[in-house]
Amino acid sequence: MSKINILSNEPGDAITITNPNSTITSFQSVVGNFSDENFRLQGLEKRNFAVSSVTNNMPGTNVKSFASRTGVADGTPLGFFNGSFFVVGPVTRDMANKETFLIEMSAGFEMSNSNNGTWPSADNLATLWPELEFSLGFADNPNGQGVQTISGTRRMFRTAVYETSSGKAFRNIAGSVTIVISFAPIVSSQQSVYIYMQVQDNHYANVVNYDASKLETLTIHSSRMHIRKYKK
Repeated sequence: MSKINILSNEPGDAITITNPNSTITSFQSVVGNFSDENFRLQGLEKRNFAVSSVTNNMPGTNVKSFASRTGVADGTPLGFFNGSFFVVGPVTRDMANKETFLIEMSAGFEMSNSNNGTWPSADNLATLWPELEFSLGFADNPNGQGVQTISGTRRMFRTAVYETSSGKAFRNIAGSVTIVISFAPIVSSQQSVYIYMQVQDNHYANVVNYDASKLETLTIHSSRMHIRKYKK
């Protein structure tokens, strides 16, 4: 390990150039190479790194906000979007330098129906309550083909159903969802990667089989997605 003696001026010292010159001489006279023993954990500062040496500025394709969307969330991850997907990309990954994606998604949501979320108490069945599942998916295209769910991104939401004194059950559901994940897909350095928002109602088939008129509509609003690439 090479060593450098850094001499600093302290409050109350006479103003001289002696200590700075001695420090410069120590740098110039160093023998050998620096090793990890020369640096404390987290001892490197911003000034030690070249611009874009950790992450590049995001191009416009890597960050998007989406207009509000209303529809029916079926039992598939992309059915709600009806071919017009919430997707960001393309982005490529440098496998040789072990680049990693940091993906962030946030959105607000609410479900409602023509009865303002109320149904006769006879329909107050747990298997009919909305069970929303948000997640992120990825593919090599923006067309919804071959999209795979990213492990660890599923977020579940269920309604708090209760009955009123008039014998009606409430099934409304509303909230917000945030997903942040580090993702390193095994792809070639030239392969484009697209990231999708996904959402489904896991009880959709139950409602259709029971009474399709009781399906609730889903509105997704204030949604935003972006990807950063971090170099390792």
